Amino acid sequence: MIRCLAKSNTPRDSLILYASIRKTQFVHPNNYTFPFVLQACSKALGIIEGTQVHVHVVKFGFYEDVYIRNALIHFYSACRETENARRVFDENIQCRDIVTWNAIIANYARDEQIDVAKKLFEEMPNRDAISWSTMIMGYVQSGQLEKGLECFKEMREKGLSPNEAILVTVLSASAQLGLLENGQFVHYTIRLFNFPMTVTIGTALVDMYAKCGSIDMSRRLFKEMPRRDVWSWNVMICGLATHGLGKEALQLFERFREEGFFPVNVTFVGVLNSCSRAGLVDEGRHYFKLMTRVYDIEPEMEHYGCMVDLLGRAGFVAEALELVEKMQVEPDPVLWATLLGACKIHNFVELGQSIGKNLIELDPTHNGHYVLLANIYAKARKWEDVIKVRRLMIDRCSNKIAGWSLIESHGGRFTDSLQGIDSMRVLQRFTKCSKRFKGEVGGCIRIVKNLRICWDCHEVFKKISKAFRREIIVRDGSRFHHFNEGGCSCFDYCGLGAAVTKSLELAGLWCPSTGRD
Repeated sequence: MIRCLAKSNTPRDSLILYASIRKTQFVHPNNYTFPFVLQACSKALGIIEGTQVHVHVVKFGFYEDVYIRNALIHFYSACRETENARRVFDENIQCRDIVTWNAIIANYARDEQIDVAKKLFEEMPNRDAISWSTMIMGYVQSGQLEKGLECFKEMREKGLSPNEAILVTVLSASAQLGLLENGQFVHYTIRLFNFPMTVTIGTALVDMYAKCGSIDMSRRLFKEMPRRDVWSWNVMICGLATHGLGKEALQLFERFREEGFFPVNVTFVGVLNSCSRAGLVDEGRHYFKLMTRVYDIEPEMEHYGCMVDLLGRAGFVAEALELVEKMQVEPDPVLWATLLGACKIHNFVELGQSIGKNLIELDPTHNGHYVLLANIYAKARKWEDVIKVRRLMIDRCSNKIAGWSLIESHGGRFTDSLQGIDSMRVLQRFTKCSKRFKGEVGGCIRIVKNLRICWDCHEVFKKISKAFRREIIVRDGSRFHHFNEGGCSCFDYCGLGAAVTKSLELAGLWCPSTGRD
């Protein structure tokens, strides 16, 4: 009975039953009782009850039982009592099995002490798939994505078969890094071990290929999935949106509704983002109303951000401002910056000045806000104010985010850290990478950037794609850009308002290579 209650959704009932048995003093617990009682303590996060059970384990002479010690380590780990878990692990070196090692490694991995977990992993006399799985997930959850992928490759070299949880984890890591070849290796592993195309694995593959720039493969796998859930559709809709395929994303959303699925808030982030990327103003208004009036979904910051960006870029700045002022939540600096960018593009100088002044007080350490405000002043030909804003930015924004890029081509990889580069240096770096990869004319080069691509670099990549006859796929901090034969899939979306920055440069008030006046 204790076991059944421990595995149920009401684990505290198991503890109540155990306590009532102890009060009778006629029935004593044995080595089968304690693991399930400790399991109930773990599920209920009952640190007080679990500590009392620990005392009972010692009192009744079961402390040397390996199964009970494993249950104690798991209990303390679940309650985030890392030191107590380690104390149980260290107290008897002889009383350990592979489950004991896995439990203590998982304890440190969960606590984000991945270096300690790695040290214990290396000390293990034997490892199984769970040991490797724990380390891989620990690396990924702590943000060390590349180490997680390296650990997965090492596991495969040992001839061990991964489980579904590992595969989904490493696919997610590949997607976040934008490393297509790593993702393809995981896909090859899935086929090699004949894993069934479950909803979880299929969705992870669709997401990985979309985020690594291979939208055609993502689309193909989505169509081949034997079964899809809401999240499968969400991933595909959002993937199409980030690649600038807004109309196709909206068509897919209509199919989603026709098949009887109900959208959630993430679904509408993808839908509204699709409208924003494609400049579909009427459609964006329609779906925003549909979200609130038909599906009763309360708009969140991401939904408002998509709508403000859509309306602002289309020139409906007053409507965008009205939407911001009527928001049910407090607008964040990113939303105000989006509106400020629209003011810059469409020459709403007075409104832009007002928003810009408030924005740099609201978020004084973000240099991008100062650049936008300086551009507004430049449009009004208020050069003294431009200089003041620039100097204020230098004084306040000491920690400028360093840009980095990762280039993947023909099995080669090149990582570079760049801060404030101009178009000539982009060309030099690209040529250097091409020589390193021994790239031939033709073929595809994939680039991942942490920052949004600038107008100058955007123009250089268009020219390179034509001169070298190569497709260049760039994933920046905002979206995908597919450069081919001198054009870009965004239809120069990133270049709106670039003339203002050029006017600053020509006036001698802005240097594109350093970002300083």
